[in-house]
Amino acid sequence: MAGALFPGNNDKSINNALKVWIKKTDETTMVCGLIGPGTSRQITAKYSEPFAQSSLGSLPFLEKGSALTQLGTGATSLTTLNTAQIWDGNEPYSFMVAIIFYATNNAWTEVMWPLQELEKMMAPQVGNASPFDITKLFSSENATGRVPGTVSLNIGRTLIIKDCVIESMSTPLDKERDREGNLLRAEVQLQIKTRRMQSLNDVLKRSGATIQ
Repeated sequence: MAGALFPGNNDKSINNALKVWIKKTDETTMVCGLIGPGTSRQITAKYSEPFAQSSLGSLPFLEKGSALTQLGTGATSLTTLNTAQIWDGNEPYSFMVAIIFYATNNAWTEVMWPLQELEKMMAPQVGNASPFDITKLFSSENATGRVPGTVSLNIGRTLIIKDCVIESMSTPLDKERDREGNLLRAEVQLQIKTRRMQSLNDVLKRSGATIQ
């Protein structure tokens, strides 16, 4: 099943602009579904005010006198510098992604398989008691546990973000099923973040622009 796309590429009536793809890095496995309601991106910049408590009136031996002066005369030692903000970095991009999978011909391949593949993308490979597997020390396989891999996110063919991690996944269990118990439709809620903050070069690269 690796590399298969369900249901997006099979449903020719749906425009690619309405689809979302999630691909596991360095593998051919990819799932495709419809962009669900509530899908959004959040960009957060962190700023602080290092001079907020640095006015003359904030000095311990002048604090009470400054307060009395302000009460009596309305004078203050605060300046606009006290509210100056400095940049403390940006948070990694955060995406709330709702993906709708639905069955048109086969509930397993079109709904259950994508759900399973998303779960596998989040799963680490770890031992029960020891981080080392002695039987694999001299083989080509990994002898230690492995963290979950990264994914690429493609929303509507216009927003493509690489090097992301899936932080959470919410899957409904109470929807319609076929006689084998496979879900006929599922709207999955994913919390996805980039592993690092995005720089200006990253943004311009995605838009096809260059820094002059």
